[in-house]
Amino acid sequence: MVKLRIASIDSVREGDLLGKAIFSDDGKVLLSSGVKLTGALISRLKSLGIQALYIEDHISEGIVIDDVISVKTRIEAKKIVKNIFEKKAMDLDTQYGKVSSIVNDIVDDVLNNRNSLINLIDIKTKDDYTFSHSVNVAVIATMMGVHLGYPIDKLRKLCLGGLLHDIGKVYVPKEIINKPGKLTPAEFEEIKKHPQYGYAMVKDCIEYCPITKAIILTHHEKSNGSGYPMGLTYDKIHECSRIVSIADIYDAMTSDRVYRRRINPSEVVEYIVAMTYEWFDLRTVESFRRCIAPYPLGTYVRLSTGDIAIVSGINNIMPTRPQVRIVEPCRGQMYRNVTIDLMRELSINIVDTEA
Repeated sequence: MVKLRIASIDSVREGDLLGKAIFSDDGKVLLSSGVKLTGALISRLKSLGIQALYIEDHISEGIVIDDVISVKTRIEAKKIVKNIFEKKAMDLDTQYGKVSSIVNDIVDDVLNNRNSLINLIDIKTKDDYTFSHSVNVAVIATMMGVHLGYPIDKLRKLCLGGLLHDIGKVYVPKEIINKPGKLTPAEFEEIKKHPQYGYAMVKDCIEYCPITKAIILTHHEKSNGSGYPMGLTYDKIHECSRIVSIADIYDAMTSDRVYRRRINPSEVVEYIVAMTYEWFDLRTVESFRRCIAPYPLGTYVRLSTGDIAIVSGINNIMPTRPQVRIVEPCRGQMYRNVTIDLMRELSINIVDTEA
Protein backbone atom coordinates (compact mmCIF):
# COMPACT_ATOMS: atom_id res chain seq x y z
CA MET A 1 0.00 0.00 0.00
CA VAL A 2 1.33 3.46 -0.95
CA LYS A 3 2.28 5.62 2.03
CA LEU A 4 2.33 9.36 1.43
CA ARG A 5 2.66 12.65 3.28
CA ILE A 6 3.17 16.18 2.04
CA ALA A 7 6.45 17.78 3.11
CA SER A 8 8.01 21.21 2.61
CA ILE A 9 11.01 21.08 0.30
CA ASP A 10 13.05 22.61 3.13
CA SER A 11 12.21 19.71 5.44
CA VAL A 12 13.05 16.98 2.91
CA ARG A 13 16.26 15.10 3.65
CA GLU A 14 18.72 13.11 1.56
CA GLY A 15 17.57 9.50 1.45
CA ASP A 16 13.84 10.32 1.58
CA LEU A 17 11.73 8.49 -1.02
CA LEU A 18 9.67 10.50 -3.49
CA GLY A 19 6.05 9.40 -3.11
CA LYS A 20 4.52 10.86 -6.28
CA ALA A 21 6.17 11.35 -9.65
CA ILE A 22 6.95 14.86 -10.85
CA PHE A 23 6.14 15.67 -14.46
CA SER A 24 7.36 18.28 -16.92
CA ASP A 25 4.93 20.60 -18.66
CA ASP A 26 4.76 18.20 -21.64
CA GLY A 27 3.91 15.19 -19.49
CA LYS A 28 7.37 13.63 -19.31
CA VAL A 29 8.46 12.16 -15.99
CA LEU A 30 11.12 14.35 -14.38
CA LEU A 31 11.41 12.15 -11.30
CA SER A 32 9.66 8.83 -10.75
CA SER A 33 7.92 7.86 -7.53
CA GLY A 34 10.17 5.77 -5.29
CA VAL A 35 13.34 7.65 -6.25
CA LYS A 36 15.72 8.18 -3.31
CA LEU A 37 16.37 11.89 -3.05
CA THR A 38 19.93 13.21 -3.06
CA GLY A 39 21.22 16.68 -2.26
CA ALA A 40 21.63 17.37 -5.97
CA LEU A 41 18.06 16.27 -6.75
CA ILE A 42 16.64 18.40 -3.93
CA SER A 43 18.55 21.42 -5.23
CA ARG A 44 17.27 20.73 -8.75
CA LEU A 45 13.67 20.55 -7.49
CA LYS A 46 14.11 23.88 -5.71
CA SER A 47 15.39 25.41 -8.95
CA LEU A 48 12.19 24.25 -10.65
CA GLY A 49 10.20 26.28 -8.13
CA ILE A 50 8.88 23.25 -6.27
CA GLN A 51 8.16 24.09 -2.63
CA ALA A 52 6.66 20.79 -1.45
CA LEU A 53 6.83 17.08 -2.24
CA TYR A 54 4.97 13.90 -1.46
CA ILE A 55 7.23 11.64 0.59
CA GLU A 56 6.78 7.91 1.15
CA ASP A 57 7.79 6.72 4.62
CA HIS A 58 6.68 5.00 7.82
CA ILE A 59 5.06 8.16 9.22
CA SER A 60 2.32 8.00 6.61
CA GLU A 61 1.74 4.25 6.80
CA GLY A 62 -1.43 3.31 4.93
CA ILE A 63 -2.38 6.81 3.73
CA VAL A 64 -3.45 6.45 0.10
CA ILE A 65 -3.89 9.69 -1.84
CA ASP A 66 -5.88 9.36 -5.05
CA ASP A 67 -6.60 12.05 -7.62
CA VAL A 68 -10.14 12.74 -8.83
CA ILE A 69 -8.96 12.21 -12.41
CA SER A 70 -6.50 9.61 -13.66
CA VAL A 71 -2.81 10.34 -14.21
CA LYS A 72 -3.32 9.61 -17.90
CA THR A 73 -6.17 12.11 -18.21
CA ARG A 74 -4.25 14.80 -16.31
CA ILE A 75 -1.09 14.41 -18.43
CA GLU A 76 -3.01 14.43 -21.71
CA ALA A 77 -5.04 17.49 -20.64
CA LYS A 78 -1.88 19.41 -19.75
CA LYS A 79 -0.34 18.51 -23.13
CA ILE A 80 -3.38 19.79 -25.00
CA VAL A 81 -3.53 23.04 -23.02
CA LYS A 82 0.20 23.57 -23.55
CA ASN A 83 -0.17 22.99 -27.29
CA ILE A 84 -2.98 25.54 -27.51
CA PHE A 85 -1.01 28.11 -25.54
CA GLU A 86 2.16 27.63 -27.57
CA LYS A 87 0.33 27.99 -30.86
CA LYS A 88 -1.63 30.97 -29.52
CA ALA A 89 -4.73 29.01 -30.52
CA MET A 90 -4.57 30.17 -34.12
CA ASP A 91 -6.44 27.01 -35.08
CA LEU A 92 -8.90 26.69 -32.19
CA ASP A 93 -11.58 25.30 -34.49
CA THR A 94 -9.32 22.49 -35.71
CA GLN A 95 -8.17 21.84 -32.14
CA TYR A 96 -11.75 21.39 -30.97
CA GLY A 97 -11.78 17.63 -31.53
CA LYS A 98 -8.82 17.03 -29.20
CA VAL A 99 -10.06 19.54 -26.63
CA SER A 100 -13.56 18.07 -26.67
CA SER A 101 -12.18 14.55 -26.26
CA ILE A 102 -10.12 15.40 -23.18
CA VAL A 103 -13.05 17.32 -21.70
CA ASN A 104 -15.15 14.17 -22.05
CA ASP A 105 -12.42 12.20 -20.24
CA ILE A 106 -12.25 14.72 -17.39
CA VAL A 107 -16.03 14.75 -16.97
CA ASP A 108 -16.19 10.95 -17.04
CA ASP A 109 -13.43 10.66 -14.41
CA VAL A 110 -15.15 13.19 -12.16
CA LEU A 111 -18.51 11.45 -12.50
CA ASN A 112 -16.87 8.13 -11.60
CA ASN A 113 -15.49 9.77 -8.45
CA ARG A 114 -18.43 12.04 -7.69
CA ASN A 115 -18.43 11.15 -3.98
CA SER A 116 -14.75 12.01 -3.55
CA LEU A 117 -13.36 15.26 -2.19
CA ILE A 118 -10.40 17.03 -3.76
CA ASN A 119 -7.69 16.26 -1.20
CA LEU A 120 -4.62 16.25 -3.43
CA ILE A 121 -2.19 19.16 -3.31
CA ASP A 122 -0.96 19.42 -6.88
CA ILE A 123 2.83 19.70 -7.13
CA LYS A 124 3.63 22.05 -10.02
CA THR A 125 6.91 23.28 -11.43
CA LYS A 126 7.16 27.01 -12.15
CA ASP A 127 7.17 26.23 -15.88
CA ASP A 128 4.00 24.16 -15.96
CA TYR A 129 1.91 26.27 -13.56
CA THR A 130 -0.33 27.70 -16.29
CA PHE A 131 -1.14 24.31 -17.79
CA SER A 132 -1.64 22.49 -14.48
CA HIS A 133 -3.74 25.38 -13.19
CA SER A 134 -6.02 25.20 -16.24
CA VAL A 135 -6.62 21.48 -15.69
CA ASN A 136 -7.22 21.91 -11.95
CA VAL A 137 -9.75 24.68 -12.53
CA ALA A 138 -11.58 22.47 -15.03
CA VAL A 139 -11.69 19.59 -12.54
CA ILE A 140 -12.84 21.68 -9.56
CA ALA A 141 -15.46 23.47 -11.65
CA THR A 142 -16.77 20.16 -13.00
CA MET A 143 -17.07 18.76 -9.49
CA MET A 144 -18.99 21.85 -8.42
CA GLY A 145 -21.28 21.41 -11.40
CA VAL A 146 -21.93 17.79 -10.39
CA HIS A 147 -22.95 18.92 -6.89
CA LEU A 148 -25.25 21.51 -8.45
CA GLY A 149 -26.97 18.77 -10.46
CA TYR A 150 -25.84 19.85 -13.92
CA PRO A 151 -26.63 17.43 -16.78
CA ILE A 152 -23.66 15.95 -18.58
CA ASP A 153 -23.89 18.27 -21.58
CA LYS A 154 -23.69 21.35 -19.33
CA LEU A 155 -20.86 19.77 -17.34
CA ARG A 156 -18.85 19.46 -20.55
CA LYS A 157 -19.44 23.11 -21.45
CA LEU A 158 -18.43 24.15 -17.93
CA CYS A 159 -15.34 21.93 -18.01
CA LEU A 160 -14.28 23.32 -21.38
CA GLY A 161 -14.63 26.87 -20.09
CA GLY A 162 -12.54 25.99 -17.04
CA LEU A 163 -9.85 24.41 -19.21
CA LEU A 164 -9.61 27.46 -21.49
CA HIS A 165 -10.45 30.24 -19.01
CA ASP A 166 -6.93 31.75 -19.07
CA ILE A 167 -6.24 31.28 -22.76
CA GLY A 168 -6.03 35.03 -23.29
CA LYS A 169 -2.81 35.10 -21.26
CA VAL A 170 -0.95 33.97 -24.35
CA TYR A 171 -1.07 37.63 -25.42
CA VAL A 172 0.20 38.97 -22.08
CA PRO A 173 4.02 39.37 -22.02
CA LYS A 174 5.71 36.46 -20.24
CA GLU A 175 7.80 38.81 -18.15
CA ILE A 176 4.56 40.06 -16.59
CA ILE A 177 3.05 36.59 -16.15
CA ASN A 178 6.23 35.26 -14.51
CA LYS A 179 7.28 38.38 -12.61
CA PRO A 180 8.60 37.32 -9.18
CA GLY A 181 7.59 40.58 -7.47
CA LYS A 182 4.59 42.86 -7.18
CA LEU A 183 3.11 44.07 -10.47
CA THR A 184 3.13 47.76 -11.29
CA PRO A 185 -0.30 49.38 -11.92
CA ALA A 186 0.41 49.31 -15.67
CA GLU A 187 1.37 45.62 -15.57
CA PHE A 188 -1.75 44.75 -13.61
CA GLU A 189 -3.88 46.60 -16.16
CA GLU A 190 -2.27 44.46 -18.88
CA ILE A 191 -3.01 41.26 -16.95
CA LYS A 192 -6.62 42.37 -16.60
CA LYS A 193 -6.98 42.34 -20.39
CA HIS A 194 -6.58 38.56 -20.68
CA PRO A 195 -10.34 37.78 -20.50
CA GLN A 196 -10.94 40.08 -23.47
CA TYR A 197 -7.96 38.64 -25.35
CA GLY A 198 -9.30 35.14 -24.71
CA TYR A 199 -12.82 36.03 -25.78
CA ALA A 200 -11.53 37.57 -29.01
CA MET A 201 -9.83 34.25 -29.76
CA VAL A 202 -13.02 32.18 -29.45
CA LYS A 203 -15.93 34.51 -30.23
CA ASP A 204 -16.02 33.58 -33.92
CA CYS A 205 -15.32 29.85 -33.37
CA ILE A 206 -18.65 28.17 -34.00
CA GLU A 207 -17.60 24.96 -32.22
CA TYR A 208 -17.40 26.72 -28.84
CA CYS A 209 -20.72 27.33 -27.12
CA PRO A 210 -21.91 30.60 -25.51
CA ILE A 211 -21.37 29.22 -21.98
CA THR A 212 -17.70 28.48 -22.65
CA LYS A 213 -17.22 31.90 -24.25
CA ALA A 214 -18.93 33.61 -21.30
CA ILE A 215 -16.61 31.84 -18.85
CA ILE A 216 -13.51 33.00 -20.73
CA LEU A 217 -14.75 36.60 -20.78
CA THR A 218 -16.29 36.93 -17.31
CA HIS A 219 -14.47 34.58 -14.89
CA HIS A 220 -12.94 37.59 -13.08
CA GLU A 221 -16.22 39.39 -12.52
CA LYS A 222 -17.47 39.70 -8.89
CA SER A 223 -20.98 39.78 -7.46
CA ASN A 224 -20.57 43.33 -6.11
CA GLY A 225 -19.37 44.71 -9.44
CA SER A 226 -15.72 45.08 -8.39
CA GLY A 227 -14.40 42.57 -10.94
CA TYR A 228 -13.18 42.96 -14.51
CA PRO A 229 -13.25 43.50 -17.44
CA MET A 230 -16.80 44.93 -17.35
CA GLY A 231 -17.63 45.37 -13.67
CA LEU A 232 -20.70 43.15 -13.93
CA THR A 233 -22.87 42.47 -10.87
CA TYR A 234 -24.19 39.08 -9.70
CA ASP A 235 -27.33 39.01 -11.85
CA LYS A 236 -25.32 39.69 -15.02
CA ILE A 237 -22.72 36.94 -14.47
CA HIS A 238 -23.47 33.44 -15.75
CA GLU A 239 -23.45 30.84 -12.97
CA CYS A 240 -20.79 28.83 -14.80
CA SER A 241 -18.51 31.88 -14.73
CA ARG A 242 -19.15 32.25 -10.99
CA ILE A 243 -18.15 28.60 -10.54
CA VAL A 244 -14.92 28.98 -12.53
CA SER A 245 -14.11 32.17 -10.61
CA ILE A 246 -14.07 30.25 -7.32
CA ALA A 247 -12.14 27.31 -8.79
CA ASP A 248 -9.60 29.74 -10.28
CA ILE A 249 -9.00 31.57 -7.01
CA TYR A 250 -8.78 28.38 -4.96
CA ASP A 251 -6.17 26.71 -7.16
CA ALA A 252 -4.14 29.90 -7.60
CA MET A 253 -3.99 30.58 -3.86
CA THR A 254 -3.12 26.97 -2.95
CA SER A 255 -0.30 26.83 -5.52
CA ASP A 256 3.34 27.77 -5.07
CA ARG A 257 4.22 30.76 -7.22
CA VAL A 258 7.48 32.48 -8.09
CA TYR A 259 6.53 35.39 -5.80
CA ARG A 260 5.01 33.52 -2.82
CA ARG A 261 4.42 30.13 -1.25
CA ARG A 262 1.09 28.39 -1.41
CA ILE A 263 -1.56 29.13 1.19
CA ASN A 264 -3.03 26.21 3.11
CA PRO A 265 -6.31 24.88 1.65
CA SER A 266 -8.15 25.43 4.95
CA GLU A 267 -7.22 29.13 4.93
CA VAL A 268 -8.27 29.54 1.29
CA VAL A 269 -11.61 27.84 1.95
CA GLU A 270 -12.18 30.27 4.85
CA TYR A 271 -11.26 33.20 2.61
CA ILE A 272 -13.69 32.16 -0.13
CA VAL A 273 -16.48 31.59 2.39
CA ALA A 274 -15.77 35.02 3.91
CA MET A 275 -16.19 36.64 0.47
CA THR A 276 -19.68 35.17 0.00
CA TYR A 277 -22.14 37.87 -1.15
CA GLU A 278 -19.35 40.37 -1.90
CA TRP A 279 -17.54 38.37 -4.57
CA PHE A 280 -19.43 35.09 -4.75
CA ASP A 281 -22.97 33.83 -4.26
CA LEU A 282 -24.03 31.37 -1.56
CA ARG A 283 -25.17 28.63 -3.97
CA THR A 284 -21.80 28.29 -5.73
CA VAL A 285 -19.81 28.67 -2.49
CA GLU A 286 -21.79 25.84 -0.91
CA SER A 287 -21.12 23.61 -3.93
CA PHE A 288 -17.42 24.46 -3.63
CA ARG A 289 -17.33 23.53 0.07
CA ARG A 290 -18.81 20.13 -0.76
CA CYS A 291 -15.92 19.41 -3.17
CA ILE A 292 -12.83 20.42 -1.19
CA ALA A 293 -11.05 18.78 1.75
CA PRO A 294 -9.74 21.75 3.79
CA TYR A 295 -7.12 19.45 5.33
CA PRO A 296 -5.87 17.16 2.53
CA LEU A 297 -4.55 13.67 3.26
CA GLY A 298 -0.92 13.64 4.32
CA THR A 299 -1.04 17.19 5.71
CA TYR A 300 0.59 17.93 9.07
CA VAL A 301 -1.67 19.70 11.58
CA ARG A 302 -1.32 21.01 15.12
CA LEU A 303 -4.11 20.02 17.48
CA SER A 304 -5.57 21.97 20.40
CA THR A 305 -3.92 19.34 22.64
CA GLY A 306 -0.50 20.53 21.42
CA ASP A 307 0.12 17.29 19.50
CA ILE A 308 1.37 17.30 15.89
CA ALA A 309 -0.61 14.93 13.71
CA ILE A 310 -0.94 13.89 10.09
CA VAL A 311 -4.31 13.78 8.32
CA SER A 312 -4.98 10.10 7.69
CA GLY A 313 -8.62 10.07 6.63
CA ILE A 314 -11.30 12.42 5.31
CA ASN A 315 -14.83 12.62 6.71
CA ASN A 316 -16.96 13.49 3.67
CA ILE A 317 -19.89 14.51 5.86
CA MET A 318 -17.75 16.94 7.87
CA PRO A 319 -14.46 17.53 6.01
CA THR A 320 -13.31 20.18 8.52
CA ARG A 321 -12.97 17.39 11.10
CA PRO A 322 -10.82 14.65 9.52
CA GLN A 323 -9.18 11.60 11.07
CA VAL A 324 -5.66 12.36 12.27
CA ARG A 325 -2.72 10.26 13.45
CA ILE A 326 -0.45 11.59 16.21
CA VAL A 327 3.17 11.73 15.04
CA GLU A 328 4.71 14.13 17.58
CA PRO A 329 2.86 13.73 20.89
CA CYS A 330 3.26 16.31 23.64
CA ARG A 331 1.44 14.14 26.18
CA GLY A 332 3.81 11.18 26.26
CA GLN A 333 4.96 8.51 23.82
CA MET A 334 1.88 6.38 24.49
CA TYR A 335 -0.02 8.75 22.19
CA ARG A 336 2.31 8.26 19.20
CA ASN A 337 0.52 6.68 16.21
CA VAL A 338 -2.84 7.00 17.97
CA THR A 339 -5.57 7.82 15.44
CA ILE A 340 -8.25 10.30 16.44
CA ASP A 341 -11.51 10.85 14.57
CA LEU A 342 -12.21 14.55 15.10
CA MET A 343 -15.84 14.04 14.13
CA ARG A 344 -16.20 11.99 17.30
CA GLU A 345 -13.70 13.77 19.56
CA LEU A 346 -15.39 17.18 19.48
CA SER A 347 -13.25 18.58 22.31
CA ILE A 348 -10.13 18.40 20.09
CA ASN A 349 -9.66 20.88 17.25
CA ILE A 350 -7.14 21.64 14.52
CA VAL A 351 -5.55 24.97 15.42
CA ASP A 352 -2.91 25.22 12.68
CA THR A 353 -1.26 23.43 9.80
CA GLU A 354 2.42 22.56 9.90
CA ALA A 355 4.95 22.85 7.06
